[in-house]
Amino acid sequence: MKYYKKSKYNLHYKINKINYIYNTLSGNCVSIMNEQKSNELISIINNPNIFKNNNELKQISIKNNFIIDKEINEDDIIRINIMKNSFDTTNLDLKISLTERCNFKCDYCFVANNSIYKNINKEIMDSIINLVKNSKN
Repeated sequence: MKYYKKSKYNLHYKINKINYIYNTLSGNCVSIMNEQKSNELISIINNPNIFKNNNELKQISIKNNFIIDKEINEDDIIRINIMKNSFDTTNLDLKISLTERCNFKCDYCFVANNSIYKNINKEIMDSIINLVKNSKN
C-alpha cells in the first residue's frame, strides 16, 4: 500500500460559496461548489491514508499534488527548481526592487544587513528597460 501526506503548499479559500484549493508548488487549483464534496476533499487532503485509493476525490488530490507520496521532500523540489532556473538562459527572470526600504527583515536578505537604504535611480531604471527590450523573449 502506498502512503501519502498532505502537501505543505496547499491553500484553501472559500469565495462566494465556492471552495478553492490551490497548491502553490504545482500551480494546480480546483474549485468546488458542492459543500459536501468540498468537505470530503479537504478531509482526504488532511487524512490521506484513511481513504481508499480508488476514491475519486483521492485521485483528484493525488493528480493535483494536494497529497503526495510520503517519501517526497517538497523543499528539495523547490531547491532543485531554483538550481535549474538559475542556469536556464531561455527565459528572462527579472526581480526589481524599487526601494531597499523593505520592513520584512527576512534572515536570508542582504537588506537587513544594510543600514543605508536607497531608491532606484534613473540610470538603473534605464538599464533595466534596455535589458528587457534586448532580451530574446
